[in-house]
Amino acid sequence: MALVSQINKVTKFIAVAGFLLSLTAVYAAEKKSLATLQITGVQGELKTALERHLPVNLPECSATKSEVNSYFTALKTSLRKGGRALGYYDAEFTSGGQSVNGCWDLTFNINPGQPVRVVRQYIEVLGAGSNEQQFRDAMKAPPYQQNDILNHQLYDEFKTRLTETADTLGYLDAVYEQKAVSVDPLAYEASVNLVMNTGPRYTFGDVTIEQNVLSDELVKRFISITPGTGFSTDKVIKQQQAFQRSGYYSVVDIDVDIKNAKNQQIPVSIKLFPAKRNKYKYTVGYGTDTGPRVKAELNRRWTGPKGRKLDVSGQWAQSLSRVTAELTEPRENPDEDTLKYLVDWTYDTTNDVESQAFRFGAEYKRKVDSDWEQSIFINTLLDRTKTTGSEPDDSILTLVGGRLAKTTVKNEDGGAVTTGWRVNLKAQGAVDRVLSDQSVAQISGSGKFIFPVGQGRVISRMDIGLTNAGNLEDLPKSLRFFAGGGNSVRGYDFESLGETNSAGSVIGGKHLLAGSVEYEYPIYEGWGVATFIDAGDAFNSWDDMDLSYGVGVGARYRSPIGPVRVDIGFPEGDFGEATFHLSVGPDL
Repeated sequence: MALVSQINKVTKFIAVAGFLLSLTAVYAAEKKSLATLQITGVQGELKTALERHLPVNLPECSATKSEVNSYFTALKTSLRKGGRALGYYDAEFTSGGQSVNGCWDLTFNINPGQPVRVVRQYIEVLGAGSNEQQFRDAMKAPPYQQNDILNHQLYDEFKTRLTETADTLGYLDAVYEQKAVSVDPLAYEASVNLVMNTGPRYTFGDVTIEQNVLSDELVKRFISITPGTGFSTDKVIKQQQAFQRSGYYSVVDIDVDIKNAKNQQIPVSIKLFPAKRNKYKYTVGYGTDTGPRVKAELNRRWTGPKGRKLDVSGQWAQSLSRVTAELTEPRENPDEDTLKYLVDWTYDTTNDVESQAFRFGAEYKRKVDSDWEQSIFINTLLDRTKTTGSEPDDSILTLVGGRLAKTTVKNEDGGAVTTGWRVNLKAQGAVDRVLSDQSVAQISGSGKFIFPVGQGRVISRMDIGLTNAGNLEDLPKSLRFFAGGGNSVRGYDFESLGETNSAGSVIGGKHLLAGSVEYEYPIYEGWGVATFIDAGDAFNSWDDMDLSYGVGVGARYRSPIGPVRVDIGFPEGDFGEATFHLSVGPDL
Protein backbone atom coordinates (compact mmCIF):
# COMPACT_ATOMS: atom_id res chain seq x y z
CA MET A 1 0.00 0.00 0.00
CA ALA A 2 2.87 2.35 0.85
CA LEU A 3 4.38 1.71 -2.57
CA VAL A 4 1.07 2.43 -4.29
CA SER A 5 0.75 5.64 -2.29
CA GLN A 6 4.25 6.76 -3.32
CA ILE A 7 3.50 5.95 -6.98
CA ASN A 8 0.30 8.00 -6.79
CA LYS A 9 2.19 10.96 -5.33
CA VAL A 10 4.83 10.76 -8.04
CA THR A 11 2.15 10.49 -10.73
CA LYS A 12 0.37 13.59 -9.40
CA PHE A 13 3.68 15.47 -9.23
CA ILE A 14 4.47 14.58 -12.85
CA ALA A 15 0.98 15.65 -13.96
CA VAL A 16 1.21 18.99 -12.16
CA ALA A 17 4.74 19.57 -13.44
CA GLY A 18 3.62 18.77 -16.97
CA PHE A 19 0.71 21.18 -16.67
CA LEU A 20 2.98 23.96 -15.42
CA LEU A 21 5.49 23.27 -18.18
CA SER A 22 2.71 23.44 -20.78
CA LEU A 23 1.56 26.80 -19.36
CA THR A 24 5.14 28.03 -19.48
CA ALA A 25 5.46 26.91 -23.08
CA VAL A 26 2.21 28.66 -24.03
CA TYR A 27 3.33 31.82 -22.26
CA ALA A 28 6.72 31.68 -23.98
CA ALA A 29 5.00 31.18 -27.33
CA GLU A 30 2.76 34.18 -26.70
CA LYS A 31 5.78 36.30 -25.79
CA LYS A 32 7.76 35.52 -28.96
CA SER A 33 9.37 38.61 -30.44
CA LEU A 34 7.89 40.02 -33.64
CA ALA A 35 9.45 41.78 -36.57
CA THR A 36 9.35 45.57 -36.83
CA LEU A 37 7.54 47.35 -39.67
CA GLN A 38 8.11 50.90 -40.90
CA ILE A 39 5.65 52.45 -43.36
CA THR A 40 6.85 55.37 -45.49
CA GLY A 41 5.52 57.46 -48.35
CA VAL A 42 2.27 58.57 -46.69
CA GLN A 43 1.51 60.53 -43.56
CA GLY A 44 -1.23 62.18 -41.55
CA GLU A 45 -4.85 61.06 -41.91
CA LEU A 46 -4.15 58.97 -45.00
CA LYS A 47 -1.48 56.95 -43.21
CA THR A 48 -3.74 56.43 -40.20
CA ALA A 49 -6.61 55.29 -42.43
CA LEU A 50 -4.42 52.85 -44.36
CA GLU A 51 -2.92 51.39 -41.20
CA ARG A 52 -6.39 50.20 -40.23
CA HIS A 53 -6.07 47.70 -43.09
CA LEU A 54 -2.81 46.16 -41.89
CA PRO A 55 -2.84 42.40 -41.32
CA VAL A 56 -3.24 41.54 -37.66
CA ASN A 57 -0.04 39.55 -37.12
CA LEU A 58 3.50 40.59 -37.97
CA PRO A 59 6.00 37.82 -38.78
CA GLU A 60 8.06 36.55 -35.89
CA CYS A 61 11.74 37.51 -35.63
CA SER A 62 12.65 33.94 -36.55
CA ALA A 63 10.33 33.78 -39.59
CA THR A 64 11.72 32.39 -42.83
CA LYS A 65 12.14 34.55 -45.91
CA SER A 66 9.21 32.83 -47.62
CA GLU A 67 7.00 33.65 -44.61
CA VAL A 68 8.06 37.31 -44.84
CA ASN A 69 7.29 37.31 -48.58
CA SER A 70 3.84 35.85 -47.85
CA TYR A 71 3.26 38.60 -45.31
CA PHE A 72 4.19 41.29 -47.84
CA THR A 73 1.80 39.70 -50.38
CA ALA A 74 -1.05 39.82 -47.87
CA LEU A 75 -0.07 43.36 -46.90
CA LYS A 76 -0.16 44.60 -50.50
CA THR A 77 -3.55 42.95 -51.11
CA SER A 78 -5.05 44.48 -47.99
CA LEU A 79 -3.63 47.98 -48.54
CA ARG A 80 -4.60 47.98 -52.23
CA LYS A 81 -8.19 47.30 -51.14
CA GLY A 82 -7.95 49.92 -48.43
CA GLY A 83 -6.45 52.47 -50.81
CA ARG A 84 -9.30 52.06 -53.28
CA ALA A 85 -11.82 52.50 -50.48
CA LEU A 86 -10.14 55.84 -49.78
CA GLY A 87 -10.09 56.89 -53.44
CA TYR A 88 -6.52 55.88 -54.39
CA TYR A 89 -6.88 53.37 -57.23
CA ASP A 90 -3.32 53.21 -58.60
CA ALA A 91 -1.24 53.14 -55.44
CA GLU A 92 2.18 51.50 -55.80
CA PHE A 93 3.93 49.51 -53.07
CA THR A 94 7.60 48.74 -52.51
CA SER A 95 8.67 46.33 -49.79
CA GLY A 96 11.98 45.27 -48.32
CA GLY A 97 13.60 43.93 -45.22
CA GLN A 98 16.67 42.56 -43.56
CA SER A 99 17.54 40.60 -40.48
CA VAL A 100 19.17 42.78 -37.82
CA ASN A 101 20.49 41.12 -34.68
CA GLY A 102 18.37 38.06 -35.35
CA CYS A 103 15.08 39.88 -36.05
CA TRP A 104 13.44 41.10 -39.23
CA ASP A 105 13.42 44.87 -39.85
CA LEU A 106 10.76 45.41 -42.52
CA THR A 107 10.07 48.50 -44.63
CA PHE A 108 7.03 49.21 -46.77
CA ASN A 109 6.78 52.27 -48.98
CA ILE A 110 3.47 53.49 -50.36
CA ASN A 111 3.16 55.80 -53.33
CA PRO A 112 -0.56 56.66 -53.21
CA GLY A 113 -0.61 58.24 -56.64
CA GLN A 114 -3.31 60.60 -57.88
CA PRO A 115 -6.66 60.23 -56.08
CA VAL A 116 -10.00 59.73 -57.77
CA ARG A 117 -12.28 62.74 -57.27
CA VAL A 118 -16.06 63.06 -57.37
CA VAL A 119 -17.00 65.21 -60.37
CA ARG A 120 -20.71 64.35 -60.61
CA GLN A 121 -23.22 63.62 -57.87
CA TYR A 122 -26.95 63.01 -58.28
CA ILE A 123 -28.92 62.31 -55.11
CA GLU A 124 -32.69 62.45 -54.83
CA VAL A 125 -35.53 61.25 -52.59
CA LEU A 126 -38.81 60.49 -54.37
CA GLY A 127 -42.20 59.33 -53.19
CA ALA A 128 -44.59 60.27 -50.40
CA GLY A 129 -41.81 61.08 -47.94
CA SER A 130 -39.77 63.39 -50.15
CA ASN A 131 -40.91 66.48 -48.23
CA GLU A 132 -40.25 65.08 -44.76
CA GLN A 133 -37.96 67.42 -42.81
CA GLN A 134 -35.54 64.63 -41.87
CA PHE A 135 -34.95 63.78 -45.54
CA ARG A 136 -34.58 67.46 -46.42
CA ASP A 137 -31.98 67.85 -43.67
CA ALA A 138 -30.07 64.85 -45.01
CA MET A 139 -30.08 66.28 -48.53
CA LYS A 140 -28.50 69.49 -47.22
CA ALA A 141 -25.43 67.48 -46.18
CA PRO A 142 -24.54 65.22 -49.14
CA PRO A 143 -21.59 62.84 -48.82
CA TYR A 144 -19.33 64.84 -51.16
CA GLN A 145 -18.68 68.31 -52.43
CA GLN A 146 -17.49 68.92 -55.98
CA ASN A 147 -13.98 67.44 -56.54
CA ASP A 148 -13.80 65.78 -53.13
CA ILE A 149 -11.62 62.66 -52.99
CA LEU A 150 -13.79 59.57 -53.35
CA ASN A 151 -14.05 58.02 -49.88
CA HIS A 152 -16.46 55.07 -50.18
CA GLN A 153 -17.21 55.13 -46.45
CA LEU A 154 -18.88 58.55 -46.78
CA TYR A 155 -21.19 57.15 -49.47
CA ASP A 156 -22.06 54.11 -47.33
CA GLU A 157 -22.73 56.27 -44.27
CA PHE A 158 -25.01 58.62 -46.22
CA LYS A 159 -26.95 55.72 -47.71
CA THR A 160 -27.33 54.21 -44.25
CA ARG A 161 -28.63 57.55 -42.96
CA LEU A 162 -31.32 57.64 -45.65
CA THR A 163 -32.31 54.04 -44.92
CA GLU A 164 -32.54 54.64 -41.17
CA THR A 165 -34.57 57.82 -41.73
CA ALA A 166 -37.03 55.89 -43.89
CA ASP A 167 -37.36 53.16 -41.24
CA THR A 168 -37.74 55.72 -38.45
CA LEU A 169 -40.54 57.58 -40.25
CA GLY A 170 -42.42 54.47 -41.28
CA TYR A 171 -41.52 54.32 -44.96
CA LEU A 172 -40.87 50.63 -44.67
CA ASP A 173 -41.18 49.85 -48.37
CA ALA A 174 -38.50 52.35 -49.38
CA VAL A 175 -36.20 51.13 -52.18
CA TYR A 176 -33.21 52.52 -54.05
CA GLU A 177 -34.05 52.95 -57.71
CA GLN A 178 -30.42 53.89 -58.31
CA LYS A 179 -27.40 53.22 -56.12
CA ALA A 180 -24.07 53.28 -57.88
CA VAL A 181 -20.60 54.74 -57.63
CA SER A 182 -18.98 54.76 -61.06
CA VAL A 183 -15.20 55.12 -61.22
CA ASP A 184 -13.03 55.99 -64.22
CA PRO A 185 -9.54 55.23 -62.84
CA LEU A 186 -7.81 56.46 -66.00
CA ALA A 187 -9.43 59.89 -65.75
CA TYR A 188 -9.33 59.81 -61.94
CA GLU A 189 -13.02 60.71 -61.87
CA ALA A 190 -16.06 59.27 -60.11
CA SER A 191 -19.80 59.89 -60.30
CA VAL A 192 -22.40 59.08 -57.66
CA ASN A 193 -26.04 58.20 -58.36
CA LEU A 194 -28.35 57.58 -55.43
CA VAL A 195 -32.13 57.74 -55.79
CA MET A 196 -34.51 56.52 -53.09
CA ASN A 197 -38.23 56.05 -53.54
CA THR A 198 -39.84 56.10 -50.12
CA GLY A 199 -43.11 54.51 -51.15
CA PRO A 200 -46.18 55.01 -48.91
CA ARG A 201 -45.89 55.73 -45.20
CA TYR A 202 -47.11 53.06 -42.82
CA THR A 203 -49.48 54.06 -40.04
CA PHE A 204 -50.23 52.76 -36.58
CA GLY A 205 -52.96 50.13 -36.48
CA ASP A 206 -54.90 48.81 -33.51
CA VAL A 207 -53.25 49.27 -30.11
CA THR A 208 -53.85 46.56 -27.51
CA ILE A 209 -52.73 46.83 -23.88
CA GLU A 210 -52.21 44.08 -21.33
CA GLN A 211 -51.79 45.17 -17.67
CA ASN A 212 -53.44 44.75 -14.28
CA VAL A 213 -52.40 47.83 -12.27
CA LEU A 214 -54.46 50.82 -13.40
CA SER A 215 -57.98 51.32 -14.64
CA ASP A 216 -58.46 51.08 -18.40
CA GLU A 217 -59.56 54.72 -18.49
CA LEU A 218 -56.32 55.92 -16.87
CA VAL A 219 -54.08 53.71 -19.04
CA LYS A 220 -55.69 55.12 -22.17
CA ARG A 221 -54.70 58.62 -21.03
CA PHE A 222 -51.06 57.50 -21.16
CA ILE A 223 -51.36 56.40 -24.79
CA SER A 224 -49.82 58.80 -27.29
CA ILE A 225 -49.86 56.33 -30.22
CA THR A 226 -53.05 56.96 -32.19
CA PRO A 227 -54.31 54.43 -34.76
CA GLY A 228 -54.28 55.89 -38.25
CA THR A 229 -51.43 58.33 -37.61
CA GLY A 230 -48.05 58.04 -39.31
CA PHE A 231 -45.76 55.38 -37.90
CA SER A 232 -42.56 56.57 -36.22
CA THR A 233 -40.03 54.69 -34.12
CA ASP A 234 -39.52 57.91 -32.14
CA LYS A 235 -43.20 57.80 -31.13
CA VAL A 236 -42.79 54.19 -30.02
CA ILE A 237 -39.75 55.10 -27.91
CA LYS A 238 -41.54 58.08 -26.35
CA GLN A 239 -44.52 55.87 -25.55
CA GLN A 240 -42.27 53.36 -23.82
CA GLN A 241 -40.51 56.10 -21.86
CA ALA A 242 -43.84 57.55 -20.72
CA PHE A 243 -44.86 54.25 -19.14
CA GLN A 244 -41.41 53.81 -17.60
CA ARG A 245 -41.46 57.32 -16.09
CA SER A 246 -44.84 56.65 -14.53
CA GLY A 247 -43.23 54.37 -11.96
CA TYR A 248 -46.10 51.88 -12.09
CA TYR A 249 -44.28 49.30 -14.21
CA SER A 250 -40.98 47.48 -14.00
CA VAL A 251 -41.00 46.26 -17.62
CA VAL A 252 -42.62 47.91 -20.62
CA ASP A 253 -42.76 45.63 -23.66
CA ILE A 254 -44.02 47.24 -26.90
CA ASP A 255 -44.32 44.91 -29.87
CA VAL A 256 -44.59 46.60 -33.25
CA ASP A 257 -45.81 43.79 -35.49
CA ILE A 258 -44.54 44.92 -38.88
CA LYS A 259 -44.73 41.42 -40.37
CA ASN A 260 -48.50 41.29 -39.89
CA ALA A 261 -49.17 44.81 -41.16
CA LYS A 262 -52.19 45.05 -43.47
CA ASN A 263 -52.85 47.96 -45.81
CA GLN A 264 -49.72 49.65 -44.38
CA GLN A 265 -51.26 49.57 -40.87
CA ILE A 266 -49.01 48.18 -38.12
CA PRO A 267 -50.70 46.62 -35.08
CA VAL A 268 -49.13 47.51 -31.73
CA SER A 269 -49.21 45.34 -28.63
CA ILE A 270 -48.20 46.75 -25.24
CA LYS A 271 -47.51 44.50 -22.24
CA LEU A 272 -46.95 46.20 -18.89
CA PHE A 273 -45.49 44.30 -15.94
CA PRO A 274 -46.09 45.91 -12.52
CA ALA A 275 -43.29 47.22 -10.36
CA LYS A 276 -43.13 46.42 -6.66
CA ARG A 277 -45.99 48.31 -5.06
CA ASN A 278 -43.99 49.61 -2.11
CA LYS A 279 -40.47 51.00 -2.12
CA TYR A 280 -38.60 51.62 1.12
CA LYS A 281 -35.47 53.67 1.58
CA TYR A 282 -33.38 54.32 4.67
CA THR A 283 -30.42 56.69 4.78
CA VAL A 284 -27.95 57.88 7.36
CA GLY A 285 -25.84 60.90 6.59
CA TYR A 286 -24.12 64.04 7.70
CA GLY A 287 -24.06 67.58 6.39
CA THR A 288 -22.36 70.60 7.86
CA ASP A 289 -25.61 72.59 7.40
CA THR A 290 -27.86 70.07 9.20
CA GLY A 291 -25.50 67.88 11.25
CA PRO A 292 -26.02 64.10 11.46
CA ARG A 293 -29.33 62.88 10.06
CA VAL A 294 -31.43 59.76 9.70
CA LYS A 295 -34.17 59.49 7.10
CA ALA A 296 -36.81 56.89 6.25
CA GLU A 297 -38.98 56.99 3.12
CA LEU A 298 -41.95 55.03 1.81
CA ASN A 299 -43.07 55.26 -1.80
CA ARG A 300 -46.36 53.49 -2.50
CA ARG A 301 -46.35 53.50 -6.26
CA TRP A 302 -50.11 53.18 -6.53
CA THR A 303 -52.88 53.15 -3.94
CA GLY A 304 -55.51 51.82 -6.31
CA PRO A 305 -56.66 51.68 -9.96
CA LYS A 306 -56.88 55.49 -10.15
CA GLY A 307 -53.08 55.59 -9.96
CA ARG A 308 -52.66 57.83 -6.92
CA LYS A 309 -49.19 57.65 -5.36
CA LEU A 310 -48.34 58.10 -1.70
CA ASP A 311 -44.94 59.32 -0.54
CA VAL A 312 -44.21 59.47 3.19
CA SER A 313 -40.87 60.48 4.66
CA GLY A 314 -39.51 61.22 8.09
CA GLN A 315 -36.16 62.84 8.87
CA TRP A 316 -34.44 63.49 12.13
CA ALA A 317 -31.41 65.77 12.05
CA GLN A 318 -29.48 67.71 14.61
CA SER A 319 -30.98 71.01 13.49
CA LEU A 320 -33.76 70.13 11.03
CA SER A 321 -36.39 67.42 11.48
CA ARG A 322 -39.35 66.86 9.19
CA VAL A 323 -42.30 64.56 8.51
CA THR A 324 -43.97 64.80 5.11
CA ALA A 325 -46.84 63.02 3.35
CA GLU A 326 -47.72 63.63 -0.31
CA LEU A 327 -50.57 62.13 -2.33
CA THR A 328 -50.08 62.57 -6.08
CA GLU A 329 -52.97 62.16 -8.49
CA PRO A 330 -52.49 61.83 -12.28
CA ARG A 331 -54.59 64.28 -14.29
CA GLU A 332 -55.69 64.56 -17.92
CA ASN A 333 -52.23 63.86 -19.35
CA PRO A 334 -50.68 61.81 -16.55
CA ASP A 335 -47.18 61.93 -18.07
CA GLU A 336 -47.17 65.72 -17.96
CA ASP A 337 -49.60 67.02 -15.34
CA THR A 338 -50.38 65.96 -11.77
CA LEU A 339 -52.25 67.24 -8.71
CA LYS A 340 -50.46 66.85 -5.40
CA TYR A 341 -51.85 67.07 -1.85
CA LEU A 342 -49.33 67.84 0.87
CA VAL A 343 -49.08 67.63 4.67
CA ASP A 344 -45.80 68.66 6.25
CA TRP A 345 -44.42 69.21 9.76
CA THR A 346 -41.00 70.83 10.23
CA TYR A 347 -38.94 71.53 13.33
CA ASP A 348 -36.02 73.84 12.56
CA THR A 349 -33.56 74.74 15.32
CA THR A 350 -30.75 76.11 13.17
CA ASN A 351 -28.71 78.86 14.87
CA ASP A 352 -30.58 81.76 16.50
CA VAL A 353 -34.09 81.25 15.07
CA GLU A 354 -36.22 78.24 16.00
CA SER A 355 -39.35 77.29 14.10
CA GLN A 356 -42.14 74.73 14.31
CA ALA A 357 -44.33 74.74 11.22
CA PHE A 358 -47.33 72.72 10.05
CA ARG A 359 -48.31 73.08 6.42
CA PHE A 360 -51.03 71.54 4.27
CA GLY A 361 -52.20 72.33 0.78
CA ALA A 362 -52.33 71.33 -2.87
CA GLU A 363 -50.24 71.91 -6.00
CA TYR A 364 -51.03 71.43 -9.67
CA LYS A 365 -47.94 70.74 -11.77
CA ARG A 366 -47.43 70.33 -15.50
CA LYS A 367 -44.69 70.25 -18.13
CA VAL A 368 -44.84 72.14 -21.40
CA ASP A 369 -43.21 71.27 -24.72
CA SER A 370 -40.07 73.27 -23.94
CA ASP A 371 -39.53 71.10 -20.81
CA TRP A 372 -40.34 73.98 -18.48
CA GLU A 373 -42.08 72.71 -15.36
CA GLN A 374 -44.95 74.94 -14.24
CA SER A 375 -47.02 74.74 -11.08
CA ILE A 376 -49.57 76.67 -9.06
CA PHE A 377 -50.21 75.99 -5.40
CA ILE A 378 -52.16 76.97 -2.30
CA ASN A 379 -50.78 76.20 1.15
CA THR A 380 -51.93 77.01 4.65
CA LEU A 381 -49.03 77.52 7.07
CA LEU A 382 -49.33 77.38 10.84
CA ASP A 383 -46.05 78.53 12.33
CA ARG A 384 -44.41 79.30 15.64
CA THR A 385 -41.09 81.11 15.28
CA LYS A 386 -38.89 81.98 18.24
CA THR A 387 -35.67 83.99 18.24
CA THR A 388 -33.11 83.50 20.99
CA GLY A 389 -33.87 85.93 23.81
CA SER A 390 -37.41 86.77 22.64
CA GLU A 391 -40.97 85.47 22.96
CA PRO A 392 -42.36 83.07 20.35
CA ASP A 393 -44.49 84.53 17.55
CA ASP A 394 -47.46 82.55 16.18
CA SER A 395 -48.76 83.15 12.68
CA ILE A 396 -51.14 81.72 10.12
CA LEU A 397 -50.77 82.30 6.40
CA THR A 398 -52.65 80.98 3.40
CA LEU A 399 -50.20 81.33 0.55
CA VAL A 400 -51.13 81.22 -3.12
CA GLY A 401 -48.40 81.15 -5.74
CA GLY A 402 -46.65 79.55 -8.66
CA ARG A 403 -43.33 78.03 -9.67
CA LEU A 404 -41.39 77.80 -12.92
CA ALA A 405 -38.35 75.56 -13.31
CA LYS A 406 -36.16 73.99 -15.94
CA THR A 407 -32.98 71.92 -15.92
CA THR A 408 -30.95 71.32 -19.07
CA VAL A 409 -27.90 69.05 -19.31
CA LYS A 410 -26.13 69.38 -22.67
CA ASN A 411 -22.95 67.41 -21.99
CA GLU A 412 -21.72 64.98 -19.34
CA ASP A 413 -18.35 63.36 -18.76
CA GLY A 414 -18.08 60.46 -16.33
CA GLY A 415 -21.22 61.54 -14.47
CA ALA A 416 -20.08 65.17 -14.18
CA VAL A 417 -22.07 67.83 -16.02
CA THR A 418 -19.72 69.80 -18.27
CA THR A 419 -22.38 72.00 -19.88
CA GLY A 420 -25.81 72.68 -18.43
CA TRP A 421 -28.01 75.00 -16.43
CA ARG A 422 -30.86 75.10 -13.93
CA VAL A 423 -33.36 77.89 -13.22
CA ASN A 424 -36.01 78.01 -10.46
CA LEU A 425 -38.48 80.86 -10.00
CA LYS A 426 -41.17 81.18 -7.34
CA ALA A 427 -43.80 83.78 -6.48
CA GLN A 428 -46.23 83.56 -3.57
CA GLY A 429 -48.41 85.81 -1.46
CA ALA A 430 -51.00 86.02 1.31
CA VAL A 431 -53.66 88.63 2.09
CA ASP A 432 -54.41 89.80 5.61
CA ARG A 433 -57.73 88.49 6.99
CA VAL A 434 -58.11 86.03 4.13
CA LEU A 435 -57.22 83.00 6.22
CA SER A 436 -54.04 84.93 7.10
CA ASP A 437 -52.96 87.26 9.89
CA GLN A 438 -50.79 89.46 7.66
CA SER A 439 -50.16 90.38 4.03
CA VAL A 440 -47.06 89.03 2.32
CA ALA A 441 -45.76 89.15 -1.26
CA GLN A 442 -42.55 87.33 -2.14
CA ILE A 443 -40.53 86.51 -5.25
CA SER A 444 -37.45 84.29 -5.24
CA GLY A 445 -35.25 82.74 -7.87
CA SER A 446 -32.07 80.75 -8.28
CA GLY A 447 -29.89 79.84 -11.21
CA LYS A 448 -26.89 77.60 -11.72
CA PHE A 449 -24.77 77.49 -14.85
CA ILE A 450 -21.95 75.08 -15.75
CA PHE A 451 -19.64 75.40 -18.75
CA PRO A 452 -16.21 74.00 -19.70
CA VAL A 453 -13.01 76.05 -19.50
CA GLY A 454 -9.79 74.27 -20.44
CA GLN A 455 -9.75 70.78 -18.96
CA GLY A 456 -11.99 71.83 -16.09
CA ARG A 457 -15.34 73.55 -15.70
CA VAL A 458 -16.76 76.76 -14.25
CA ILE A 459 -19.75 76.51 -11.92
CA SER A 460 -21.59 79.76 -11.31
CA ARG A 461 -24.59 80.26 -9.06
CA MET A 462 -26.98 83.12 -8.25
CA ASP A 463 -29.78 83.39 -5.64
CA ILE A 464 -32.12 86.34 -5.23
CA GLY A 465 -35.19 87.03 -3.11
CA LEU A 466 -37.54 89.98 -2.53
CA THR A 467 -40.28 90.31 0.09
CA ASN A 468 -42.96 92.92 0.70
CA ALA A 469 -44.27 92.48 4.25
CA GLY A 470 -44.52 94.14 7.66
CA ASN A 471 -41.93 93.61 10.36
CA LEU A 472 -39.34 90.90 9.74
CA GLU A 473 -39.88 89.54 13.27
CA ASP A 474 -43.53 88.77 12.35
CA LEU A 475 -42.59 86.58 9.38
CA PRO A 476 -42.36 82.80 9.83
CA LYS A 477 -38.80 81.55 9.52
CA SER A 478 -39.63 79.65 6.33
CA LEU A 479 -40.42 82.98 4.62
CA ARG A 480 -37.25 84.72 5.75
CA PHE A 481 -34.01 84.67 3.78
CA PHE A 482 -30.63 83.70 5.23
CA ALA A 483 -27.14 83.49 3.74
CA GLY A 484 -24.09 81.46 4.67
CA GLY A 485 -23.32 77.75 4.45
CA GLY A 486 -22.16 75.15 1.97
CA ASN A 487 -24.77 76.07 -0.65
CA SER A 488 -24.60 79.83 -0.08
CA VAL A 489 -21.58 81.79 1.12
CA ARG A 490 -18.86 79.37 2.11
CA GLY A 491 -16.56 80.52 4.86
CA TYR A 492 -19.58 81.28 7.05
CA ASP A 493 -21.78 78.94 9.09
CA PHE A 494 -25.19 77.93 7.81
CA GLU A 495 -27.73 80.81 8.12
CA SER A 496 -25.21 83.00 9.93
CA LEU A 497 -25.61 86.01 7.61
CA GLY A 498 -28.59 88.32 7.94
CA GLU A 499 -30.11 91.09 9.99
CA THR A 500 -29.57 91.01 13.74
CA ASN A 501 -31.88 92.06 16.58
CA SER A 502 -31.05 94.02 19.73
CA ALA A 503 -29.76 90.86 21.39
CA GLY A 504 -27.30 90.24 18.53
CA SER A 505 -29.18 87.22 17.17
CA VAL A 506 -29.21 86.68 13.40
CA ILE A 507 -32.88 86.81 12.37
CA GLY A 508 -32.59 86.70 8.58
CA GLY A 509 -33.82 89.27 6.09
CA LYS A 510 -36.65 90.21 3.74
CA HIS A 511 -34.34 90.18 0.74
CA LEU A 512 -31.48 88.01 -0.46
CA LEU A 513 -28.63 88.35 -2.91
CA ALA A 514 -25.94 85.68 -3.13
CA GLY A 515 -23.64 84.42 -5.85
CA SER A 516 -20.69 82.14 -6.45
CA VAL A 517 -18.05 81.41 -9.08
CA GLU A 518 -16.08 78.17 -8.84
CA TYR A 519 -13.49 76.46 -11.01
CA GLU A 520 -13.21 72.70 -10.75
CA TYR A 521 -10.30 70.75 -12.23
CA PRO A 522 -10.17 66.94 -12.59
CA ILE A 523 -7.04 65.24 -11.31
CA TYR A 524 -7.67 61.48 -11.30
CA GLU A 525 -10.59 59.15 -12.12
CA GLY A 526 -13.50 60.81 -10.35
CA TRP A 527 -11.37 63.06 -8.16
CA GLY A 528 -11.02 66.79 -8.60
CA VAL A 529 -10.00 70.00 -6.88
CA ALA A 530 -11.79 73.34 -6.83
CA THR A 531 -11.27 76.96 -5.93
CA PHE A 532 -14.10 79.42 -5.39
CA ILE A 533 -15.27 82.86 -4.35
CA ASP A 534 -18.74 83.40 -2.86
CA ALA A 535 -20.57 86.56 -1.82
CA GLY A 536 -23.98 87.28 -0.35
CA ASP A 537 -26.21 88.75 2.35
CA ALA A 538 -29.77 88.65 3.67
CA PHE A 539 -31.08 92.13 4.48
CA ASN A 540 -34.20 94.28 4.93
CA SER A 541 -33.35 97.20 2.65
CA TRP A 542 -31.43 97.29 -0.60
CA ASP A 543 -29.84 100.51 0.62
CA ASP A 544 -28.38 98.67 3.62
CA MET A 545 -27.09 95.61 1.74
CA ASP A 546 -23.63 94.63 2.97
CA LEU A 547 -22.31 91.65 0.99
CA SER A 548 -19.96 89.30 2.81
CA TYR A 549 -17.57 87.22 0.77
CA GLY A 550 -15.64 84.03 1.25
CA VAL A 551 -12.86 82.37 -0.71
CA GLY A 552 -11.54 78.86 -0.47
CA VAL A 553 -10.54 75.53 -1.93
CA GLY A 554 -12.20 72.15 -2.07
CA ALA A 555 -11.98 68.51 -3.07
CA ARG A 556 -14.47 66.67 -5.26
CA TYR A 557 -15.27 62.97 -5.57
CA ARG A 558 -17.74 61.22 -7.87
CA SER A 559 -19.08 58.57 -5.51
CA PRO A 560 -21.68 55.87 -6.32
CA ILE A 561 -24.26 57.86 -4.29
CA GLY A 562 -23.52 61.15 -6.04
CA PRO A 563 -20.94 63.93 -6.11
CA VAL A 564 -19.29 64.59 -2.73
CA ARG A 565 -17.95 68.09 -2.07
CA VAL A 566 -15.56 69.01 0.72
CA ASP A 567 -14.74 72.72 1.00
CA ILE A 568 -12.70 74.93 3.28
CA GLY A 569 -13.87 78.55 3.15
CA PHE A 570 -12.19 81.63 4.55
CA PRO A 571 -14.44 84.58 5.49
CA GLU A 572 -13.40 87.90 3.95
CA GLY A 573 -10.20 86.15 2.83
CA ASP A 574 -9.01 85.78 6.44
CA PHE A 575 -6.85 82.67 6.28
CA GLY A 576 -6.58 82.66 10.05
CA GLU A 577 -10.22 81.52 10.22
CA ALA A 578 -11.69 78.63 8.30
CA THR A 579 -15.08 76.95 7.99
CA PHE A 580 -15.49 73.37 6.85
CA HIS A 581 -18.35 72.44 4.49
CA LEU A 582 -19.50 68.97 3.39
CA SER A 583 -22.31 68.36 0.92
CA VAL A 584 -23.59 65.55 -1.31
CA GLY A 585 -25.90 66.06 -4.28
CA PRO A 586 -26.26 66.34 -8.05
CA ASP A 587 -24.53 69.03 -10.09
CA LEU A 588 -27.86 70.50 -11.22
